[in-house]
Amino acid sequence: MSAVSLQIIREEHASIAAVLRSLQVLVDQGPGDNPPSFFDGARAILFYIDEFPEREHHPKESEHLFPRVA
Repeated sequence: MSAVSLQIIREEHASIAAVLRSLQVLVDQGPGDNPPSFFDGARAILFYIDEFPEREHHPKESEHLFPRVA
């Protein structure tokens, strides 16, 4: 596996972590006076968390990382 492949996987982990931190900030702030906006934001973040890893990230790990670890 190339250093570039590992760097991409690390960057994707960092991106996912940033999205999770954003969700935590959103939840900590709560809906305030605009619940529809709060829930739209939460829905978008949860959609990303559900879809991105499965479609884009996990296949890269399965193809490049896990065979080397095994």
